[in-house]
Amino acid sequence: MRILGTTKSQLALHVLEEMSKSAKGELSQEIRRALSTLKISGIREDNTKEFYKKILSDSVPNKFYITYPDGHGDQALIFTRKTQDGKIRFVSIVTNIETGVKDCFGFFEISQFECDKILERFLRDEKTVELPPEAFKTILHNAQMQSILRNGNNWKLPYEYVCWSNLLLDIDFDNESIEQILKEQILPQKVDNTIIPMLEKMKISSHWFLDGNYSDEFEDLVVEMKSTKDLDALVEKYLPSVFYAEEKESWIDKLLMSAYIKYSIGKDDEASMVYGLSQDENLLAELFNTILKRSIYEYLMTIKYNKDMNTENFTPDEIDEKINYVEEKWVKNV
Repeated sequence: MRILGTTKSQLALHVLEEMSKSAKGELSQEIRRALSTLKISGIREDNTKEFYKKILSDSVPNKFYITYPDGHGDQALIFTRKTQDGKIRFVSIVTNIETGVKDCFGFFEISQFECDKILERFLRDEKTVELPPEAFKTILHNAQMQSILRNGNNWKLPYEYVCWSNLLLDIDFDNESIEQILKEQILPQKVDNTIIPMLEKMKISSHWFLDGNYSDEFEDLVVEMKSTKDLDALVEKYLPSVFYAEEKESWIDKLLMSAYIKYSIGKDDEASMVYGLSQDENLLAELFNTILKRSIYEYLMTIKYNKDMNTENFTPDEIDEKINYVEEKWVKNV
């Protein structure tokens, strides 16, 4: 921090001001001292955006894609820039609703053909959405801030991400949280339980289930399921422990992110419906019930065809018996 304060650089001013927004304790004090030193030396204007616009002037923002969060809260993001000679700068990032930026890699210059082949595979995923650049960067900014907060405000981010994210520095974004943006821009719509199956039609919830090792609580359910015939009673017993308070908040965050994506692509009505669901405790309870039932079904179908995943040694007859139970009583709802 002391070195940044003595650089007499507007770029250092930008870094320090960004860090000051979330830093706490001793780090916050060091940042304030460095900012004071910079301002005393005459550096008071942040011209970072203009600086990087010049550096990035040989390419233009091109394509921006994102997936809706899956059951674990992971999202895949891809963006490209196109150079004046037709080359593509390609960056792929993985983020998580709870932990922030997870991974990143990129190609500095590949051909349009190579880029198209990569995107062709990525776009096979039905939950992939093309976003405006500003919305893409807003989501990425939120993920970055989540990483920083989860790491105790020490600003540790994946090295590759720190490097490649510079290709977005000429793009505007909203530095508010996703939740705050929704509060300001969207009215939550009053919805009923038909919204739950609608989530799948909206391409949001097709991957919303828990796998076998998702959590200790779900693993406990799997262990007991082997000796249980009444799966409805099993769901009722484990629903509160699988969806404890923090876990519920995580799923609400998935809904908020999905609502923001819908809002960003101009689907305000769907955004309002998803946002409304996130605010309704009774419907959330029904959603969690549906997710848990779907998770049981997915687990049984997995171990039916993948013996390596059958750690509890369910017999083929036990698996078929439970699948029949699910398909007779639940399938239309899961």
